[in-house]
Amino acid sequence: MKVGIIGAAGSGKTTLFNALTGQTAQTGGSGRKTHLGVVKVPDERLDAIQKMTGRKNRVNAEITFSDVAGEFAGKPAREHGLDPEVANMMKALDALAIVIGDFPGYSLPNGGKADSLASASEIESDLMLADLMIVENKLDRIKREPVPEMDRQAIEKCKAFLDQERPLRLLELNATEEHLLSSFTFLSREPALFIQNIGEEDIGKPDNTALESFAAQRGAPLLAVCAKVEMEIAQMPEADRAEFRTAMGIGESALDRFIRESYKALSLISFFTAIPGAADEARAWTIKNGSTALEAAGKVHSDIRRGFIRAEVVSYGDFVDAGGLDAAKGRGKIRLEGKEYIVRDGDIINFRFNI
Repeated sequence: MKVGIIGAAGSGKTTLFNALTGQTAQTGGSGRKTHLGVVKVPDERLDAIQKMTGRKNRVNAEITFSDVAGEFAGKPAREHGLDPEVANMMKALDALAIVIGDFPGYSLPNGGKADSLASASEIESDLMLADLMIVENKLDRIKREPVPEMDRQAIEKCKAFLDQERPLRLLELNATEEHLLSSFTFLSREPALFIQNIGEEDIGKPDNTALESFAAQRGAPLLAVCAKVEMEIAQMPEADRAEFRTAMGIGESALDRFIRESYKALSLISFFTAIPGAADEARAWTIKNGSTALEAAGKVHSDIRRGFIRAEVVSYGDFVDAGGLDAAKGRGKIRLEGKEYIVRDGDIINFRFNI
C-alpha cells in the first residue's frame, strides 16, 4: 500500500512522515524533495502463526509512505491547483494523508492566519480541480472523437459531482461505471484521512469538532496527532517508548492508529500463508475486503492463480484454539474452498495449484 502525505508548507507533514517511518528527514522547509519510507505493518497474529508453525522467517505486510513535495493550501499569490508534475506523481498512490496544521504559532506560507478548516477545504479544492481538468479534457476529446454513450454519461456524472464541489470519493458508481472509469486516476476519489497536527498542550483534549464534521462530510476519518511528539517517540529506543507515551497521555502510537484507520478507509483485510520448504516463512498479505480465493492466490504469485486447484483454509481463531495447523486439520477445521470463496480477515490459506 502506498500512502501520500500532503499538506501546506509548515503544517508538519515531514514531521509526521518521520513519526510514521522513524526516519530523520529534514523538517521546517518548503523544498521540493519527496521523501520515501517503508514500514512493516505490525500484526500479533502473524507473530503467533510464525511461532506456532515454527517457520524460520516472518514477512509482514508493508506500507510505503511518500512525503509529497508540493504546495497545498496557503499558496502565495498564485492560482490554486496542483503542479502537473506533483499531480502526476500522486496518481501512483493508494490513499492520501492530508495534514492540517492546528498547533500554536502555525501560520500559512503566504503569511495568512492559519485556519484548519479553511486549509482542509482548500486542499480538497486542489484535488477536485485536478480531477475536473481531467474530466473537461476528456469531454473535449469526446466532441472530436465520439465514444460509447455509457462512457460519456459516466464522465458527465463525474463532472456534475465536481461542479458541486464534492470529492469523487463520495460519488456512488455502479460496477459498469467503475470499470469505465478505471483508467482514470482521480485524486479526489482516493481514500483519504485528515491528520489534525496538534500542539503538545492539546494532547488528550477534545477534537476540533468543526474539522471533524468537515472530514466526515468528505468521507474521511480525522486523526488528531501531535506529530512533533510522535516523531520524538519514534526516534527513541523502543524500550523507552511505551513509558513515554503513558507519561504524555498517548495510548496508541500514531503508526498503529494510522494503519488501523487506513485499512478501514481502504476496506483492506489480511490473510496469511505459512509456507514450508525453501521459503520457510509465515507471511501476511493485504487484499481488498470481498476478494476471492483466486484473487488472493494471484497476490501470492501469478502462477498460483493460473494453476489454481483449491484453497485449504483455516480461520485464525480455529488455528489458535487447535494449537497449530496439524491439530486444526485433525479437528476438521481446515476447509477446502474453490475459486469463488470470499477470503475473510485472518484466514490462513494454503493454495493447491498445478502449472
